[in-house]
Amino acid sequence: MTIFLYILVILIWGTTWFSIKFQLGVVPPEISVSYRFYLASAILFGICLIRKIPIKVKPSKLLPIFALGTCMFGINYLLTYITTQYLTSGIVALLFSLLSVVNVINFRIFLKRKPGWFVWIGSCIGVLGVALVFETELNRMSWTEATFKGLGFGIVATYFASIGNIIAQKIQDKKATRIMITNAYGMAFGATINLLYGLVIRGDSLVFDPRPSYAISMVYLSIMGTVVAFGAYLSLIDRIGADRAAYTSIIIPIVALFVSSLYENFQWTLYSMIGICLVIVGQVALRLQTKHLKKLKLYRSRT
Repeated sequence: MTIFLYILVILIWGTTWFSIKFQLGVVPPEISVSYRFYLASAILFGICLIRKIPIKVKPSKLLPIFALGTCMFGINYLLTYITTQYLTSGIVALLFSLLSVVNVINFRIFLKRKPGWFVWIGSCIGVLGVALVFETELNRMSWTEATFKGLGFGIVATYFASIGNIIAQKIQDKKATRIMITNAYGMAFGATINLLYGLVIRGDSLVFDPRPSYAISMVYLSIMGTVVAFGAYLSLIDRIGADRAAYTSIIIPIVALFVSSLYENFQWTLYSMIGICLVIVGQVALRLQTKHLKKLKLYRSRT
């Protein structure tokens, strides 16, 4: 089941990069994100009502869920969309891949969990592989003020995504509530943050793009990219921990590139091939069995 969840997250989020392109244009990005999460939240609440799953949450449990929604579904997505205004999708994907490394650091700081050396090695090798895949875009990048702004927004977005991972881990560790309820409330909170930013700060209007491509991509992003993928991802965090689950952020850009090569004429190079090999090596290092690492005395268990 764990492998299935792992593959499911990678395949879905690897295709959402292409789907997001159909969301750009008429509707401001932050408004589209709010639509996406409100729809996903409504679907989850609807499923709960149909399955007669209680949707009431104790006030004491709403605070961590609100924090999860703010970090993972709110600030993270808001800053990511802002980042895409300054940087190419390839560089944004590279920044996103840093999530695995940031998670390892934050887990050590906030949760006092000591990752094994192979977690560090696997994550770093994977990020290096992604960098080689996007070597062409890195070489073309001009170091202007806009570039530094984009990098700043992207790094902060990645950090908030990591904080959201930690909060999710804490919620699952404490068994505070069901994953479906956690997502339903969290997505509603995140959608509200994006909506308020668009209406109050940006001065946006509530508009909708009538094109079928916009509506179809919205449904795909809401159902598959949000309801299914985030449900699978939080389940993955519950099973293997956020540090290992975050390695999906390294493989996802690779899947996105395969989609891009089919529909956007992305050209593969020697560097990109070597990069993919490094990503695979990093994945193998990360998936090594704990009992084997203990024999090599290279693994330190969680404290």
